[in-house]
Parts: sequence; C-alpha cells; structure tokens
Amino acid sequence: MVTVKNMENALRNPSAAYAAKTTVEEVEKSGDVAEPLKKMHIAGLCDYAAAVIISSNRRNAKAVVKGFGYAYGGYSSDLALRVWGSFQWAGAAAKKALKQSGLRCVDFAEISEPYAHTELMVLDELGLLGEPVERALESGELGFSGGFPVNPSGGCIGMGYPLNAAGLQRVVQSVKLLSTGRWRTCLTASPDGEIVDAGAVVVLSGEV
Repeated sequence: MVTVKNMENALRNPSAAYAAKTTVEEVEKSGDVAEPLKKMHIAGLCDYAAAVIISSNRRNAKAVVKGFGYAYGGYSSDLALRVWGSFQWAGAAAKKALKQSGLRCVDFAEISEPYAHTELMVLDELGLLGEPVERALESGELGFSGGFPVNPSGGCIGMGYPLNAAGLQRVVQSVKLLSTGRWRTCLTASPDGEIVDAGAVVVLSGEV
C-alpha cells in the first residue's frame, strides 16, 4: 500500500522518475527479492542534484527551518547489536526538532524510504499519529488528500533513490510542497544508513 500510494503521489511531481498508477496486487506479484520483500517494495535508483540556499532573511525565504534533531538509536559495526523492526532514533530526533520549533504537530511528512516498510517504521517511531500506523495507511489518512499526508512528493519510491542524497531530496521536495500554499508546516525525516541506527529530522514552515 505504501508503494501504491507513493507511486501515485509521484504522478503530480515532474521530478519523479518512477511515477505510476498501480495496485497492491501488481506490487505483490512483482517477484520476491528476499521474502517478504518484493521488487516493487524497493525504490529504484536515480540521478539527483539539488542546491539549497539557507537564508536568515525571512522575507526572501520560501520556507523557514523551525527545528532540527539528530539522534542515535543503536550502533553495531557488524549488525550484531542492531535492534531490527524499529528506528529508535526517529522519536528522539523528532522530539528535539519539535521542541525547537514550538510546534506540537505538523501538516505533512516527507520520509526517506529506500524500502516501503522504512516509511512505516520511521512513521511509527515519530509518534505523530493518534492511531496505529497500519490503520492510518489502510484508511487513506496518509494519502495526498488525507488528514496527514506522508510523502506527497512520491518519496524515494516514486521519485527514485539518490544514493547519499535522499535526505536532501526530501528537504527540497518539502520546500516545494510548502510553496504551493496547500500546507503550512512539514516534518522531514531521513535515516542515516542500514548499519548505524541514526537519522535526522527537520521541521519546516512555509509561513514566512
């Protein structure tokens, strides 16, 4: 369902390389990579370049950084101590960023998701929803027109996964979405990697 949502969201994004209208059945029939991971659960690679200008002049800015948080969960150089099934860094990083911002909630989220389940794992740890993540996904709450859209840009699955630049991609897309005026505030989250359980959260506001 994450793959379907993000690929369809990407149809609105001219920068997306993997935009498509698909179904859960098509995703599940795309072939096994490592059970239960399917081929369409994995973001395809893409070339990506972006420049971000950070300004202290709010009159000229399209968005303002309201808060930033970075945190570690667990670390293991050989994966032996890795806690699988959760991203422990996300909750701590979000808490820091939201405290700095003075906001209790945001209008939407952009999450780097090299795999479809990454989006749900990060979202679960962020603690932004008032209901279980799977229930919010099934009800359409996380869709483009839902109460709390997640990856309305299409995310990495819809846009393509840029190696070492996924977090930057999410920030740039967040600013673009805020500049449309549809939403006022956003949280972007991006894990650092697969071995180090760490990542960053940025809270942005389009109210300048």
